[in-house]
Amino acid sequence: MKPAICPKCGGSEFRVIKYINAGGHETYPYVCNCCQKRLAYYLTKKQAEILKPLDEYPIEYSENIELCDRCGAVGSEFHHYGPRHIFGSDSDSWGSGMLCQKCHALWHQKINEVRCASCQKPITELGGWGNGKAYCQLCAETLDDRRKESTGQWAARKHQEALQKTVYGEKHA
Repeated sequence: MKPAICPKCGGSEFRVIKYINAGGHETYPYVCNCCQKRLAYYLTKKQAEILKPLDEYPIEYSENIELCDRCGAVGSEFHHYGPRHIFGSDSDSWGSGMLCQKCHALWHQKINEVRCASCQKPITELGGWGNGKAYCQLCAETLDDRRKESTGQWAARKHQEALQKTVYGEKHA
């Protein structure tokens, strides 16, 4: 979306630049031709590429080059540790820091990975929920078995299954 008026000076003529932020990400914001203010209106990379080749845009770099709080790499970006899509209005109370692109991607991979409350392995197929916690298929089945049997009965059955595996190898049908 192209801006109509610059909020700083009221100018109405704009250009698009390639802006490279402290984390190394490229964005294509509009800049006021009058006061040189970079505006909060952007083109996507695809939109910018339609207008002209990306290497023809004038480049500006962020003045704030930060170090990654995790690994110390140069070129980091501001990161909320409480993502707004998960924590909503409470996200600011979870703190923030500077992360490089690699650590930022790793953080998102880890936060989006659901782990079993029992065995702590990543859950690829949800087995069930209990007490507000997620369980993998195997642990969910085990919990269901425990709920159905008394503790003594469950332990005896598991012991018998372990003996069968030791003596006979895998169970035969």
